[in-house]
Amino acid sequence: MDEPAISASGTMIVIMTKDPATGFLTEELDTYQVGELAGLLQNTYASLSDNPRIHLLLTTERDMDDWEYEAVLDYYDEGALLPLVDSFQELMDFYNPTWEVTFAYTGQHEETEEKIRQILQAHKLELASVYEAIRDVQADYE
Repeated sequence: MDEPAISASGTMIVIMTKDPATGFLTEELDTYQVGELAGLLQNTYASLSDNPRIHLLLTTERDMDDWEYEAVLDYYDEGALLPLVDSFQELMDFYNPTWEVTFAYTGQHEETEEKIRQILQAHKLELASVYEAIRDVQADYE
């Protein structure tokens, strides 16, 4: 018997709309199943202005030492995600490395869920590459 890619008990994320004037989350837009990849999300929300967007704040799955924080930012290649997103921005106001990516919200549940999974999977692969690349460079950052 074939098994589903993500089990029915997989982690769900809820995307809320964000009021542009107040910054408060106002109402639930939709929920999406992302499984174990949810650990790579710092936050997520939707902006539903003239150009509806989903905002994903991507992070690391564990806390970083100071040297790792800098090394991860130096070695992370945003090009790994650019084919999947409309914008990519490094954010500096978080404890761990964090990047904000956006893409168009179409209102199509399955399409949006798949897009989120693709972005999270590409981010996971890029982080694995970064961790391998920085494994022996701690002395360069201390």
